[in-house]
Order: sequence, then structure tokens, then C-alpha cells
Amino acid sequence: MAGPARRHARVFIAVLVALLAVLGACNFLLDPFLAYRVVAIDALRPYRDKLHSRIAKAEILGHEDCQVVILGTSRAQIALDPDHPAWGAPACNLALTGMGVPELLGVLERVIREPEVRELVIALDIHSSAGDAALHEDFARSRFDDRLQLVEYHGGLLFGEDATRASLGLVSDFFRGRVSPYSERGFTNPALRGRPADRESFLWALERTIGALRAPLRERSGDETALLSRLAADIRTAQARGIAVTLVILPVHAIFLETLQRFGKWPNRERARETFMRSLTPEGGEPLVPVWDFTSYLGPAAEGVPAAGAAREMRWHWDAVHVKRELGDEVIAQIRSAAMPSHLSPGVRLTLDSLGAESERLHQEREDYLRAHGAELALIDEASGDGGLLDKDFATGEKQP
Repeated sequence: MAGPARRHARVFIAVLVALLAVLGACNFLLDPFLAYRVVAIDALRPYRDKLHSRIAKAEILGHEDCQVVILGTSRAQIALDPDHPAWGAPACNLALTGMGVPELLGVLERVIREPEVRELVIALDIHSSAGDAALHEDFARSRFDDRLQLVEYHGGLLFGEDATRASLGLVSDFFRGRVSPYSERGFTNPALRGRPADRESFLWALERTIGALRAPLRERSGDETALLSRLAADIRTAQARGIAVTLVILPVHAIFLETLQRFGKWPNRERARETFMRSLTPEGGEPLVPVWDFTSYLGPAAEGVPAAGAAREMRWHWDAVHVKRELGDEVIAQIRSAAMPSHLSPGVRLTLDSLGAESERLHQEREDYLRAHGAELALIDEASGDGGLLDKDFATGEKQP
């Protein structure tokens, strides 16, 4: 009996090894995260739906020529095009959905070690709290995490459930003709999925914002002042390594700003901005790097929201917090001093001394906006109800399962 049992065991092991070899080969060749790039399958390029993940973004840094690196949240991922000619050098958008300051620090410390990086553009999401966003679970499985074990990493990419699902999804999307909105340089273009910039999308983001403002703070990853001070220290390190740094506060819709006002979060925003500027400004001096603030109640920020059932879509905004690439292009042009007509309200170069004047400017713009557009603030009340929009995926515009 021992002989047949050993034969059965050997056959079982041989079959298992063969199946694993086939699985590993498929995941290696399909390469859904573009981690290996050994075999170029051009037909699959438009369908890679995992290029927004932490794993894929870290691989972009490792494989692409990233002389200019864009960092930030989904707002930067959608607005700042790495292919814009004003960059003047190969650029990569490594912004991540849901990135808070703790995760930004982890990515930044990895980026500034790359020898080809010459410039950093960091889009600060100063409107939300710096410290209540924990590291994304995907972060620990990416090369952004210095604690990553390479054996475990490659084992996951070749044999893991997530990689296998990603490979199957890639093949499925190819046969369905379902184009991915994510580019190989890290940009997200929701239009490729037919996502509308309509009233429902606007309310979708507003409802999510209100839900976050109402919810208790998640477990904080450290004191906010300490996090912002550490970010300023990392910026100094980047400068010492010859990397130019520019900080940007991207524009948002005026109704989003009014939501912060209504829920009592505007002082948090002002306090975070001042704390960061203090950490970035030597005693009696100027900020170490340019800090551009495009927050305004004027121009595209006051764009009207389409009426219910209207076919018209918004020109400048995907929703209350995400601006379109067309507006992002104007942000890029302004910070690069490129000559082009701009519909965007001019960005302001912040200093510690100018914060008071900037707060007063926004206060006056707000008063003007409320007089001219006060009726639209009913959207905040509409989004505060049970609109049933929270199960909608932003990038695709489709209902989540």
C-alpha cells in the first residue's frame, strides 16, 4: 500500500506544481500591475484596470522615466496630466485615491531616493484633516513600503488571489471592450468610462463629503502638527538632494467650500494651512518652496450645477471636489508660467504673512457668491438626505456590486 500511496502523492504534487506553474506564467505574461514588463502585449494596453493601485503606482516609479513626480489624492490623479507639455520633462502622476499625510510621507520618502527624480509637485488636500487617514491596505503590498519582503511580493504577484483576479479581469475587459480610465503614467481619465459630469455625480461626491464630515474621526496616525512638520522636513531633504518642490492646493467647487462652512470644518482647514506654512517657513523668512493656492469662490468654482434631468454636463468639474483635466491644465500652466489664456481665478503664492489677507479675500468672495448663487446651496440639503448614491464608483460612474 505504501508504494501506491507514494505514487498518488507524487502525482498530486506534480499536478499541483504544474497548475502553479501555469498560474504563475499567466500572471507573469498578463502582468496586470505592469510589474515585470518582459512581454509587451500591445492589444491589452487599453484595458489594464489596476494601474491606479499602490502596487502599480510604485512600479511606474521603478520602470518609467519619472523626472517630474506628481503626488496627492484622487483630486490630483484626475486633474494633473503628466503628459502636459508645460512640465518640460517626462512626468509621472503617482497620486493615490484616499492618500492622507501618513501615506504621502511613505511615498515621498521612497520617491526622493530615486536618482532620476528632478522635481516634485505635491497637491495638498488641505481641506481635510491631515492625520485621520490611515495607510491603505494596498500600501504594505507595494514597493512604496520599505518593509516589503520581495519573496512575499513576487509570490503575491505570481500566485496570489488578487493578482489572479486582476489577470482574469484584464482578459474579461479585453473581450468586452471595456477600456480602462488609467494610463501607464498614472493619470486617470473618467471620461474613458463614460462617466458623466452631471447633477447626480455632483451630489454623489457631496454626499460622501457630508458623510465624512458627520462621521467620527478614524484612528489618527499621529499628531497633525507632527505629521505636517515631518512633511516639511522631507521637503527639505528633497531640496538637499537637488529636487525642486512645488506645493499646490487645487481648486474645488464653491458648494464644497460652503459644506465645510456649514459643518463647522472651515476653521480646521485654516488651522491646517497655517500650521503647515509655519513648519515650512524659517523664522522671519520666506517659504522654502512655492506654495500655490487656487481656492476661490469665483470663476469655475461658481459653475452652475445642471438641473435635475438635464442633459448638460459641467464644463470644469466632475463633481463637488474633483476638477476636470481642462481646469488642471490651467493650474499646470499657471504654476509653470506658461503663456496661455486662463479661465481659472489666478492662483495665489502663499506666505505666512499673507494668510490673513487671503482669508479676508475668501470671506469677501464668499459674500459675493452667496448673494449671486445662494439658491444653489439647497444642494447641500439634498445631499444630506438619503440619496442612495454612496455605492457608486467614482472613476467609472457605475454602481458597485
